[in-house]
Amino acid sequence: MDIGPVPWLGPLLLVSLWASSAPASLLRRLGQHILRFQESSALGLGLGPDSVTLPKEGWLEQPLDPFNASDRRSFLQRYWVNDQHWTSQDGPVFLHLGGEGSLGPGSVMRGHPANLAPIWGALVISLEHRFYGLSIPAEGLDMAQLRFLSSRHALADAASARLTLSRLFNVSSTSPWICFGGSYAGSLAAWARLKVLGPLWVDWGQGTWTARSITQIIGKPPSRPSSLLR
Repeated sequence: MDIGPVPWLGPLLLVSLWASSAPASLLRRLGQHILRFQESSALGLGLGPDSVTLPKEGWLEQPLDPFNASDRRSFLQRYWVNDQHWTSQDGPVFLHLGGEGSLGPGSVMRGHPANLAPIWGALVISLEHRFYGLSIPAEGLDMAQLRFLSSRHALADAASARLTLSRLFNVSSTSPWICFGGSYAGSLAAWARLKVLGPLWVDWGQGTWTARSITQIIGKPPSRPSSLLR
C-alpha cells in the first residue's frame, strides 16, 4: 500500500547524519533537550493560560565516590520538589527514590506521594538515581565511571540528599521522612531505613499507601477536609 511521502523522514535522516560526526558533548546536550521536552509533554503541559506550573527542579553536588575521601570528583544529581501542600516545617517529607530511569516533574505531581501530600501537608521530593536521566557525570558513562553505579552508592546519595535538602528547605529535625519506591527503588527504600537513614525513615516499597497506614506510622494528620481522607 502506498502511504505517500513521509514528511519527517528527511529531517530525521539529516539529524542521523549530523549525529554520526557530532562531538559527544553536543549529543548529550541534544539528549537533554529532548528529555526535557518528553517530560513536559508527558504531563500535557502547554503554554496557554491553563498550562500547569512545573514543580521546582534542583541539583545536588554529590561525590562520585562517597566512600573515598581522597577522591574529590563529583557529579550533579537532579531532584524535583512539590511544596504546594507543605504547611509546616515540622510536617512530613515524602521522598520518592528514583530507580533505573529518568525522573521528571511528574514524579512529584502524580502517584501515591502526590496524592497523599494534601492530607498530610507534606513536602514531596523525588531524587533521580545516579547515572540515569540527567544525573550523569561530566566525564560520561565509560567503564571507569560505571564502577560507581551501585545500590550502595545510591543509598549514600539518599543519605547526603536528606541532610542537604533539610537545610535547604528548613525541614525540622523531628520531621519524619517517608520513602516511596517501586521494584528496585522499593528495595532501595527498605535498605535506606535499615542501613543508613535511621529510625525516622520508613518505607512501603510497592505497597498501597493509605491515610490509615501513614497514621499508624506518624500519627494523625493535621486538620483537613474529610473528603481528602476517603
